[in-house]
Amino acid sequence: MINIYEGEDRLVQNNKLLGTFLLRNITPAPARIPIIDVISSIDENGIFTVTAVDQLSGNTNSIKIVPDKGRLTQNELIKMVDEICHPIIEMEIDDD
Repeated sequence: MINIYEGEDRLVQNNKLLGTFLLRNITPAPARIPIIDVISSIDENGIFTVTAVDQLSGNTNSIKIVPDKGRLTQNELIKMVDEICHPIIEMEIDDD
């Protein structure tokens, strides 16, 4: 299962889940670690596409996420960045 999140936090639970999809029929690999490429892109309309490809079998699956469907607002993004950057700025000031 591949989960797609949006957010700036290092902890996944503090970010927003945008979507989930499965890649089926994954070919067993040596050492039991499959080789899966995950590719993401955003087009000019803001449509976010994530594709997963099993390198051994060639199986693929993808998900398209359209803008404004569960996406963070600009204010939410600004707040999130401020919460992350503010403590870092304070630490840099305290180090002097």
